[in-house]
This record gives sequence, C-alpha cells and structure tokens, in this order.
Amino acid sequence: FMNSFIRIFGHGAARFIANASIYGFFIAGLLYLLINIFSPKGVLTYGIIGFLVCLVLCLPGGMLLSSLEKHSKNLVRRISQKEGLFLNEQYLLGLPSHKYFAFDVKHRKIAACDSANDTYKIHDFSFIIRWHTDYDTVIRGEVGLGGNPIPGTPMQGPTYREKTQYRNFRLVLEVNDLNCPIVNISMRSNDEALQWHARLNAIFNG
Repeated sequence: FMNSFIRIFGHGAARFIANASIYGFFIAGLLYLLINIFSPKGVLTYGIIGFLVCLVLCLPGGMLLSSLEKHSKNLVRRISQKEGLFLNEQYLLGLPSHKYFAFDVKHRKIAACDSANDTYKIHDFSFIIRWHTDYDTVIRGEVGLGGNPIPGTPMQGPTYREKTQYRNFRLVLEVNDLNCPIVNISMRSNDEALQWHARLNAIFNG
C-alpha cells in the first residue's frame, strides 16, 4: 500500500503527509496530557477518545516516512549492483528529500539520486569542488514593558531589544555543473550541517 501511495502521489506529497501525521501525533499527545491534568472527568473521557483517534490516524504517517527511507536505500542498493559500486547506504546526503547523494569511497564515485522517478547519475569525486555550511540570520525587534519611568506619571515606558534568530541551516555544495553550480542541501540544525561538513572531509580526504 505504501509503495502504491508513493507512486501515485509522489515523494513530495508523501513526505509532507508523513511529517504532518507525525507532528499531529505529538500534538495529540500533548493535548491529552493537558486534558488529563486540568480537565474534569467527563472532558477527560473525550480527551482519551480524541487521543486514540489521532493515534490511529497518525501511525500511518510514521510507516510512510519509514517506507520513503527504505525506498531511497533500495534505489542506492540497485545502483551499486548495476554499476559495480559500493555506495554507502547509511550516509545519504540530502535525505529526507527525494534528491540526495550516495558515496563510494573505494571507487571514489558519487551517485546523484532522485528517488521520485528512480533515476541517477554517476560522477567522480571531482564533481564536488568544495562545500561549506550556511544559514539565514533574522533580526527581530521586540517591544516589552518595564522601561524607564515616565516623568510625572507612575508608569514605565516600553523597552525595545533586538533578537537574533538563525534558521534555514544548510550545506552548500559547489559542483562541476555549468547549469547548476550551487546545490543547497537543507539541514535540520546547525549541528547536523557541521556534522555533514566534517563527514565530507572524511569521505573525500580519508
């Protein structure tokens, strides 16, 4: 069923539904916990029923996400068998996107995979020229209370401070491709981006 769903709706829609389902499960669990603590017995019963309904609806999301990852690794395995390579299925750069890179350290080959349509291209290690981490910086102004006293009144003036946020963490690859020389790979956190940066150093220079 999961593979049929992926073929019909595509990897993008499948990943969105899977992630939404998993987040929905955690939200349902949190709501259940709050209801259990603060609500009377009658409301508690409805809370338990709602939680069970969300659980039934959200579990397929986790199964779908697992199926997507399995599909990606199966593609890498088929490429290795067809091309006589030893692509590492454990470290796939770009997952959970349907476009990702697999690496064969022994033969110094890269497979640029697209599991949405089961296609790939094989490159030498020289395809990736260099890489670095990057992120977006957003500065927001926040207005609060508790500033300097306003002369002649018992009131205090507002306070203002700037808050810096970092988001959209990514690993940026410069590749030997005239049409698309920059490849941005989204990361969940800065730590994950730094880890992949170090891992690429080990792959290419080890």
